[in-house]
Amino acid sequence: MNYPGLSARYFLSNALCVEGKAQAGRDITVLGARGYYFFPEMHGILPFAGLETDYVTFRYDPAEGTGFAAELFAGAEYFFTGSLSFSLDIGPAYIGLSDTLSAKTAAGIEIVINTSVNWYLGI
Repeated sequence: MNYPGLSARYFLSNALCVEGKAQAGRDITVLGARGYYFFPEMHGILPFAGLETDYVTFRYDPAEGTGFAAELFAGAEYFFTGSLSFSLDIGPAYIGLSDTLSAKTAAGIEIVINTSVNWYLGI
């Protein structure tokens, strides 16, 4: 499933970065934060690893509720220009959801793949 969204990154140093993000689909909203560690560039590719945590709300007849996700990820970013890049990462995510209408819960580990096109301001 693809949930389009927006995010903003702030670099604490050349290697450390934090990101706030929001994604939404027809029946789901995800608000979260990511922390990145960037490794030295290799052949024009910038590898990274990090941790993500999210708050999830969903509404899909007949279910409605909230939940959370926590993900470890690793990936890489390729710069087309000094301020435009593409990134891809993958990792295991623990996802827990609770239906407020039926009091049912579901939790488990899923493999999550994220892609993004990034436009950096001020570079």
